[in-house]
Amino acid sequence: MLRVRCLRGGSRGAEAAHLIGAMLGRAMTGWVQGAFQSYSSSAAAAQPQRALEENAVTEPELQECPVCAYNEWDPLEEVIVGRAENARVPPFTVEVKANTYEKHWPFYQKYGGQSFPEDHLKKAVAEIEEMCNILRMEGVTVQRPEPMDWSFEYNTPDFTSTGMYAAMPRDILMVVGNEIIEAPMAWRSRFFEYRAYRPLIKEYFRKGAKWTTPPKPTMSDELYDQVRC
Repeated sequence: MLRVRCLRGGSRGAEAAHLIGAMLGRAMTGWVQGAFQSYSSSAAAAQPQRALEENAVTEPELQECPVCAYNEWDPLEEVIVGRAENARVPPFTVEVKANTYEKHWPFYQKYGGQSFPEDHLKKAVAEIEEMCNILRMEGVTVQRPEPMDWSFEYNTPDFTSTGMYAAMPRDILMVVGNEIIEAPMAWRSRFFEYRAYRPLIKEYFRKGAKWTTPPKPTMSDELYDQVRC
């Protein structure tokens, strides 16, 4: 028995049936929509979690940056030690003259562009190697610049020179925190000295270190006030 009058007063049975069907349809539609929205919300909420889980699995773990120095007294863990191999006497050019004592000028004038005395080089190389061995025995990681042929004569639009050495990393590199600061050199013979350290710096950079290098000076003759003696 269907009590229709409570739904639509004076309506016939067919109209009541249509009304009941429509109401049931709306109710069912609302229930389906609500259930779908609830499922969609749950699925949407689960997607970020699944994405995070997938990313956590697929993303490589970040390595600790090997460059980190904020003071001069913390225990040493890694160091760059220079090389004296193939070192050359810098040509006696205007900037060398401005930065050396006059008593040394005859040495540069005589040997500029040539190799340092062989016995001096052998002693320097041996002493540096022994220092590296001591550091390694103390558990310190020792890095070295690339060996270079400093006898090669190079030309820029402003000057011609041969190289010098890569024996003093402190002259060309400075570390502040996790940043490597590369300095432009003041002598023409050291203009391309950075090339000996470039592979090592690139490796540090790939592992997360910052790397800053300022513009290099032209070091043309016009930059210097030359006084003839």
